[in-house]
Amino acid sequence: MKPTEEEWVAEVLSRVTPTGSLDIRSERFSSEKVEWFVHLLLEQSPPGLVSEGGSTEGDSHPLIRSLDLSHNHLLDPEGRKLLEVLKANRTITYLNLRENRLRSAGGTGCADLLNMSTVLTTLILANNHLTAPEANIIGEALKINKTLRLLDLSSNKIGGGAKNIVEALRCNSTLTSLSMPDNQLKAEVGLELAEVLLTNTTLTTLNLAYNLLEGSEAGLLEMLRRNKTLTTLNLLDNSMLWTSAKVAEALQSNCTLTTFMLDYDDAYGDAARIIADRLLFNSRLRTSLVQASNTLHVLWNRENSNELNKGLLEKDHLVMMCRHLHTFSDWEEPYSPSQVSTHRQ
Repeated sequence: MKPTEEEWVAEVLSRVTPTGSLDIRSERFSSEKVEWFVHLLLEQSPPGLVSEGGSTEGDSHPLIRSLDLSHNHLLDPEGRKLLEVLKANRTITYLNLRENRLRSAGGTGCADLLNMSTVLTTLILANNHLTAPEANIIGEALKINKTLRLLDLSSNKIGGGAKNIVEALRCNSTLTSLSMPDNQLKAEVGLELAEVLLTNTTLTTLNLAYNLLEGSEAGLLEMLRRNKTLTTLNLLDNSMLWTSAKVAEALQSNCTLTTFMLDYDDAYGDAARIIADRLLFNSRLRTSLVQASNTLHVLWNRENSNELNKGLLEKDHLVMMCRHLHTFSDWEEPYSPSQVSTHRQ
């Protein structure tokens, strides 16, 4: 039997955790349910009625502070309706819109959200068919926004539009994590990003895997030598032509990076030996990974150095690490355990 609005809203509210998290992924919203959810968001936190405990007066349910709407295919106009009401929301700090086919209208709505929000700290927009124009306006919003700390744009097609997002990093002083793997980025974006990160002092995590950054190697290596804030950098599968000694030199000079992922097309052994030897002199780097011939190799893991000396490392730990670095939202496993090997010469 089809639920009434009251029944559906009550069921949704029953999912809200005591800390304010609501997971409503894969709901496959109908137009009717979108309207109901919009009403819920509008009515849950009327101005002036928020108690110290974080609940609305007369309501036993906590306020929604973390909202997962991923995998809902929120096509226009449903997506626009939700984004419009979210612009006025003052409680949600985490918003996951992964895989919703937002496209142009949704991308514009997300930029408007960033322009107006004073509380949102995490925004996940992976797999939403966003292109360069949407990336341009999101970049403009990042120049204004003062609260967002994590932005995930994985697996879209933003291409050259990423340049405006990179440009925003010159003035944005709050964003700490940026994920743009699988976005058809090219050398021009890589070089501009490398130049910006010479002076940016807030970004700590950057994922650029699965792009086409060949031609930006020199700029990225110079950034590695001089950047003072990045702790995690993923450059896997970018068709770049690295020189082992120069990579090793840059890592030896870097004083903040703790996890670094890159790939090689040349013979693996020499690259592994040179980089691993240089890492003996880097007291901060905890994990360095190199992909060669479709196999992921651990060159250095300081916390597991004894196990590595014996040729051992928990594969589940490594796969988890790959998942984390591939994207910041619902993880896709880029490598299966059977593909992972460990090596140190």
